[in-house]
Amino acid sequence: MDLKIFEKMEAPALRNYVEFLLWHYRVVDAFWFLYVAERFDQPTAERLNERVWGRVGQMAAKDLLKRFEIEEKGLKGFVRALRFFPWTILVGYQIEENEMKSSSACRTVPHKRRG
Repeated sequence: MDLKIFEKMEAPALRNYVEFLLWHYRVVDAFWFLYVAERFDQPTAERLNERVWGRVGQMAAKDLLKRFEIEEKGLKGFVRALRFFPWTILVGYQIEENEMKSSSACRTVPHKRRG
């Protein structure tokens, strides 16, 4: 990966790029799903989506732990890593923590359109 463009980029420009990148992450995922459903059918798109995101989730978890030096175990570590996961940011999950437990809520729930 050639990351030279970011070396001299100031924080506001980096944040702007992250927003751009996350938006495209979501758009690519959406069009991939829609075109698979169009070419084959909705159940096939859903099965492939489950397989892809099951695998991507595992890969992301390992990468997030390493990149952000997350060493906490159990729910505390999970919640810390979850805060970095792109879909947490894209969907707007709100994670509340206290001494006894952690819980999450989201303002909008991603769903598949049935047609």
